[in-house]
Amino acid sequence: MAYNTSKGPRNLGDIANETDTDTQIDFGSDSITLKTNNVERLSISNSEVSSSVHFVASSLSASQHISGAAFYGDGSNLTGLTPAAITTYDSAADNRVITSVNSTTVQGESGLTYDGTDLVIVGNASASLGITGSALYTATTTIDSTHVSSSLNMSASAFYVENQIVHTGDPDTYITFTSGYVGIGTLEPNASLTVSGTSPNLRVQDSDTNYAFTIDGTSAGGMMWHIGDMDSSQDSFMTMGAYSGMNRLDTAGRDFHLYGTNTTNGFYFDESLGTFGFGTTSPEKTVTVAGQISASVEISASAFYGDGANLTNLPSNSTGSGDPGGIQFLTSTDGSFMSDGALSFSTGSSGASGTALSCSNLVVGYGLKLPYGVKTSNYSVAISDNIIYMSGSLVNVTASLPAASTVDGSVFYIKNISAHREAEVLPNGSELIDNAALQTLDSTEGIRIQALAAGGGLYTWAIIGVSMPLP
Repeated sequence: MAYNTSKGPRNLGDIANETDTDTQIDFGSDSITLKTNNVERLSISNSEVSSSVHFVASSLSASQHISGAAFYGDGSNLTGLTPAAITTYDSAADNRVITSVNSTTVQGESGLTYDGTDLVIVGNASASLGITGSALYTATTTIDSTHVSSSLNMSASAFYVENQIVHTGDPDTYITFTSGYVGIGTLEPNASLTVSGTSPNLRVQDSDTNYAFTIDGTSAGGMMWHIGDMDSSQDSFMTMGAYSGMNRLDTAGRDFHLYGTNTTNGFYFDESLGTFGFGTTSPEKTVTVAGQISASVEISASAFYGDGANLTNLPSNSTGSGDPGGIQFLTSTDGSFMSDGALSFSTGSSGASGTALSCSNLVVGYGLKLPYGVKTSNYSVAISDNIIYMSGSLVNVTASLPAASTVDGSVFYIKNISAHREAEVLPNGSELIDNAALQTLDSTEGIRIQALAAGGGLYTWAIIGVSMPLP
């Protein structure tokens, strides 16, 4: 050790290493400085100890603070330190945003990156406060200064637009809001809901039953509405609207019933029968009225049926007094009418449904025309028959008579006009014709027979005339 005489006399207290003169101890005013390589390494003053190099000590204590650019080693025995916020770090990578896992661990988030321009979030983003920026992008949604678009469903407690929502793929499809009105396909709605377009449709449909009500603007003739089952067709129940210059209601194969609180029958249209009912739901005629009809003008028809007792202003009864029996004929002798008791027209006797003209003598001024029929196959005689010609060509034919009790008193003329076949007249059941169960007619032969329901015995039917065959 030697004094550093280069700095002055020994009383200045500077000491240098004899073999390494740039290693020194300098004494200053209330300070000591240690140097190596002629550079201050450690300085001690009244107020602090400072070092320009790492300070290594197995133990160190001070009544004042110790400061440095960095401290190394075990600091577990240090007191008064703020707890370390970070003890571990995971998932380091470029542009990672560091988040806290817990109070001592942080990590770089793989789903959250920032390259100085774009903040990219992989996953969901939520905030209790507003998020601002020129644009917000996700994999499915874009929000910028002009619009919000997304390929996903969007939900919120409320959505707000200025006046219009437009379909991004079809600008002609839009919803307009203005002055308390809503418009679909129109910029100027003039009702609570206005639907406009070249062929507008508005439909209300029940998803459970698939029943629907449709307002249809596709017809060139005008607007229509349909009620139907969409599984069948939109008009499977009923359609009303303009058709070829007329207004029409089409019940589409269903009956139509119009009624109210005070009338449960009302008006009824039976589609299958094509009949209309007023006051009835079972109209049997083209028009059926259950109740009275009144009119201030004429009611005309080809015929009227039913009770006419309540009709007024009818011609007075022209028949005279007295009833000779049956339905009277009126005759005129001197310009006035009287009933003629010798001439009557009544239903047949013994319940027969035919009619009979009764008089003492019948004079016909011209030819008498009687109805007839030609039968080429087996035939059942009816009460409306008079003259019957049987004409079998390949086989014999039979005329079967009705029960005598149903045509009592009626006379029928039956003749075989076939050139080659016989004709048979067959009574009903066990009845007899002149005590015979069958009458056979040869070609050109005919008989006139009369029903005798009260004849009994041999005569249920009696032959009252015969025309013989030609020789």
